[in-house]
Amino acid sequence: MPAWAPPPDLNALLARVRTHPLLNSAEKQVELAQAEVGLARTAYKPDWSVGLEYAFRFQRSDFIGVKFTMDLPIFTANRQDRGLAAKLHDKDRAEQLQEDVWRQQAALAQQSLANWLRLRERLTRYEQEILPQSTQRLEAARLAWQSGQGTLVAVLDARRVDLQNRLKRLELERDTAMNRLNLQYLAGEQP
Repeated sequence: MPAWAPPPDLNALLARVRTHPLLNSAEKQVELAQAEVGLARTAYKPDWSVGLEYAFRFQRSDFIGVKFTMDLPIFTANRQDRGLAAKLHDKDRAEQLQEDVWRQQAALAQQSLANWLRLRERLTRYEQEILPQSTQRLEAARLAWQSGQGTLVAVLDARRVDLQNRLKRLELERDTAMNRLNLQYLAGEQP
């Protein structure tokens, strides 16, 4: 198993999660929704424009036209109010989605950190207590069988238990590595 650097503490980890690309994407959606709200608010202001046209007409005199238009938002309930309400709703939805993504990532970070710490403790216990005891039991059963005091079944059972413990240790290493990689991903660290 690779030598892992210890993960950051929970507060530092949550601060790093705030800069996660998923949250950056959600933040950009909120900014876009805010810009659309600002654009919807401009629909309440009068708008005017000037247009100039030139047309070449075959066998007739050329045509030049000037057009002035002015949009006065007098009855805003039908168009502007509904448009602004829709954009405000979209902005609220984007903010709620951003908060939801943050909560999910924070919960995943907390869970991964707790799992990693718990699995490291279990792995240490396996390496310091369970595996040495299992090896001693196997050696004792083997020596007893060689001296005629034990049975081959006891040796095989001790060997099976030792192999199961070693397999369980490997599973713990795998789970520990998966949780550590999860923490690296959430913290934005390079593996």
